[in-house]
Amino acid sequence: MEIKKLQNEIKRMFDKSSRFKKHTKEGIMTHIVEELGEVSRQLINEKYRKDKFDKKKLAEEIGDVLILINYLSSEYDIDLSKEMESKLKRLKKRVNSK
Repeated sequence: MEIKKLQNEIKRMFDKSSRFKKHTKEGIMTHIVEELGEVSRQLINEKYRKDKFDKKKLAEEIGDVLILINYLSSEYDIDLSKEMESKLKRLKKRVNSK
C-alpha cells in the first residue's frame, strides 16, 4: 500500500475511534516514546537475554511505532511520502559525495 493511502487510512481509523480521539498531539508522541521503549527492550533482549528475545514481538512494536508516526504526521498534515522522498534525495547526495 502506498504511504499516502496508508496514512489516510490510519487517520480515518484513529479519528473514528473514541479511544484515540482523546489523544492530543503530545499524547501521541508520548505513546510513540512508549512503543520505542518496547522496541528497545527487544533489542536489549536480543543482546543480553536471548531467551526473552521475540522477533515477532519486535516486528509488532516497530509496526506500532510506524502507525503512530503516521498518525502524528497526519495531525500536522505532513505528507510522509513526500518527506521521505525528499530526505532520501538528501541522503543520497550526502552518501554519494563521500
